Amino acid sequence: MFGVYELFEEISLTHADKCAVLQDGVRWSYSRLLERSAALSGGLAAAGVGRGDVVCLLFRNSAEALALFFAVLRLGAAAAPLNWRETPEALARFTATAGGKYLAVGEGLEDLGQRLLRANGALRLAVPDGSQAPAPRAACAPEDPALMIATGGTTGEPKAACHSRQGLMCQLLSCYMAAHAIREDDVFLSYAPLFHIGGLTAALQTLCIGATLILGGSYDAAAMLGLIRREGVTQMSLIPPSLCSDFAACEGFGSGDLASVRMVRVSGGCCTEENINEIFSTFPNARVINGYGMSERAVNMLNVIERGRHIHDDRGNISVGTPSPLCEAKLVDSSGAAVSEPGRLGELYGRSPCMMTGYCGRGGAFDSGGWFATGDIFYFDADGRYYFVDRKKDMIKSGGENVYSGEVERVLRGHPAVYECSVVGLPDARFGELVSAAVVLRPGCEATGRELAEYCAGRLAGFKKPRKFLFLPALPRSKVGKVSKRAVRAAFLEAGHEAR
Repeated sequence: MFGVYELFEEISLTHADKCAVLQDGVRWSYSRLLERSAALSGGLAAAGVGRGDVVCLLFRNSAEALALFFAVLRLGAAAAPLNWRETPEALARFTATAGGKYLAVGEGLEDLGQRLLRANGALRLAVPDGSQAPAPRAACAPEDPALMIATGGTTGEPKAACHSRQGLMCQLLSCYMAAHAIREDDVFLSYAPLFHIGGLTAALQTLCIGATLILGGSYDAAAMLGLIRREGVTQMSLIPPSLCSDFAACEGFGSGDLASVRMVRVSGGCCTEENINEIFSTFPNARVINGYGMSERAVNMLNVIERGRHIHDDRGNISVGTPSPLCEAKLVDSSGAAVSEPGRLGELYGRSPCMMTGYCGRGGAFDSGGWFATGDIFYFDADGRYYFVDRKKDMIKSGGENVYSGEVERVLRGHPAVYECSVVGLPDARFGELVSAAVVLRPGCEATGRELAEYCAGRLAGFKKPRKFLFLPALPRSKVGKVSKRAVRAAFLEAGHEAR
């Protein structure tokens, strides 16, 4: 079948001399990336890798990791990118769940690789020998596995979402069909890890259209600003969007430094109107894409926001737009009935040829109609635009009333002293759960719990107002960078529920 590898190969042949990947000052042309990928396929084949095998990739962001990913697809095998920030024990559980057979390890991660091999004795080390002759392209079926990606793991152990070769190709097609899709002349700056679906998708859609990908390691505003200036970056992600203010704080920053950027991508779960306006003022020529997605790829949504036009926000909640091409979406209420009225809350269900075939080793991912329950609460407006409210599991039940933490967080982020926050429910004998907020203040700003509670009182119903506050230097995050509500609750318990 014609899939992601074949598309990458075709693009590489027609864009041979163009820069495909730039990292740490080193430029990889498309011809170099393709030749390296073909050579690595020969090395993997010599190590025993073949069609249907799962190859676990333990690499930091690098052109070599991308070449190896394409080499795995060339052989008809499936790639399982690993989170190198995880412990060997957690990686061993994930690789076993994903059916990992081989492990390839990148430079600087050899010790972690050896510890993983000891923790999962079924894995074999595959040292790709780039001096081998390229292996022939495998004849594959559309349903063959291509990618085993870890879910966020916010509800416990990360699951392995299995994506077929056809599904992975559909994901790319959906990206290219979307409004203001990445173009051949784009230069995309990405710091997102390749073991995360967002980072991997950004890399694949860039390289399979003939654009240039700039790969970063850890976030550094000054380094990013330098790259944007020198390379004429046209697209980039900014998650969380509050990082925008870091650019203006860089020494020598000028209004024209970010003029080349035409698109800034943010995430719908943490974006405010203030963030959007700050991006517009910092990036003079950029549009903003506010979106929603998931590792399972059952439904993606995009809202392209133009400066000078209505943002489509509802009491501070910025719309994540409408389902991307090839995706279907619906809302289901607590009784199981479909939601048909604007403004009513329901759990988002998605269905798409782009979505995973299921979780490895688990059944029951889809209902009888093939729909996937996302676990996220949404509503839509009269124009069919969707608004993210909260994770279903993060809903707080206080005094018999439902409180969605996302709504409270949006209000709190409107306070000038609040940099970021996370709202959780804490056990309470009288109310069941108390609405409680962990807050990170902006540098140089001060605020008390009483002050923030009074601020919320005029903007939220009484039962939604936070009753306890905990001030932290930073919010605890998971290994993939998401705020960990579990760790926030633990921080409150460690502090004895004390408020300031």
